[in-house]
Amino acid sequence: MSSFRNLVFVKDATNTFGQFKKGGRAQGRFPEELVESYLKLGILEEVPEPIALDGAVKDYTPPRARKRAAKTTK
Repeated sequence: MSSFRNLVFVKDATNTFGQFKKGGRAQGRFPEELVESYLKLGILEEVPEPIALDGAVKDYTPPRARKRAAKTTK
């Protein structure tokens, strides 16, 4: 199996680890069987350049949930 850093979602997906949008990167916590099945189904695709882990990760949390979380953490 290739490194999860070389895998991106080409379709939206929802699993027990969360919701993932097209263009998002695979998670290192995904079981190997899940990754293999997603590759076979065309949900994940291998990219030639590894995705940098030090860069910002897009936040897919809906704005309402972000506001709600901000209120409860103050």
